[in-house]
Amino acid sequence: MADWRRGGYAALGVLAVAGTGWFALHRAAPRVPASGLSATGLATVVRTDVTVRDLVGGTLGYSDQGVVVAATSGTLTWIPAVGTMVAADQRLYEVDGRPVRLWTGARPAWRDFAPGMADGPDVRQLERCLAALGYGAGLTVDDHFSAATGTAIRRWQHAHGLPRTGVIRLGEVVFRPAPVRVGTVPAALGAPVSPGTPILTVTATTTAVTVDLDPDKQGAVHPGDRVSVSLPGTAGTAGGRVATVGAAVPSGTDAAGGSAPVGTTVVIPVVIRLDSPAGAGIGPVQVAITTAQDRGVLAIPIDALLGAPGGGFEVAVHDRCRRRLVGVRTELFDESDGLVEIEGLPEGTPVEVPAS
Repeated sequence: MADWRRGGYAALGVLAVAGTGWFALHRAAPRVPASGLSATGLATVVRTDVTVRDLVGGTLGYSDQGVVVAATSGTLTWIPAVGTMVAADQRLYEVDGRPVRLWTGARPAWRDFAPGMADGPDVRQLERCLAALGYGAGLTVDDHFSAATGTAIRRWQHAHGLPRTGVIRLGEVVFRPAPVRVGTVPAALGAPVSPGTPILTVTATTTAVTVDLDPDKQGAVHPGDRVSVSLPGTAGTAGGRVATVGAAVPSGTDAAGGSAPVGTTVVIPVVIRLDSPAGAGIGPVQVAITTAQDRGVLAIPIDALLGAPGGGFEVAVHDRCRRRLVGVRTELFDESDGLVEIEGLPEGTPVEVPAS
């Protein structure tokens, strides 16, 4: 009898130990075992700005293209090479051996500059150029062609070895808003030209990014907006700002104003200036354009999100070495920085993320 009891007590003891182990194991299940930490890391809920960016294709090249046309008749006796940079008061081309010089101004010339001409904004533009080039001593910049205007012109003519007439005939200077780079030369050396004949296409002297934006995104892009540009090849990325957002045009419309085929997709032309254009290269690029942004919101890494059984998302929260799943509401996703805006957890809460 005693042997039976000793055997029974021993069996009960084994069962008790086994049962205790089973209970302890299942009670501890919500805790993260030390071995599990090797597969996960921790991040915290932070307060920051969350930005949504759309990647759009663009082209890095010389923008602001325009066409220079002849203003007089004659023979084309000199033209610059493609890629030539032309600054203010430099020779742009020649007709009948007479240089046509580039001056800075947005208004095209349409008449001779001479004493007795009617007042006008073109006279003001002329006088502003003469003063900027250093020939305007005693000149008042206004809309009136005065004796001082004629004197300033004669100083300019003397500096270039021209007859000192005090008159600038139509076609002697070409006004452009800024210095230019020669893009193409459609005219041939020695060819006869007449008013309206295309001589050169010109561009800006620095590169810029042009993007044909989907009209649906027009309201999200504004001049001055910051962007990030993935440069051609392996040149990395560069920052930039939106310079202009144009009106809708058919895709394929050329910079000189040529029309695209009927039925072409309508796009919004956008020009982006790089912070540091030197050495950026030329070619296709990818532009990250900001389309939405929430400032000072709570966010976590996107890879902290887990699919909830009933739909939506939840995250694994670590609290005093314990792991629990908490549902969260998501707002903006910033895929560039890997962040998602959330609601449902306080700032500083540790959440589980895949180990790096």
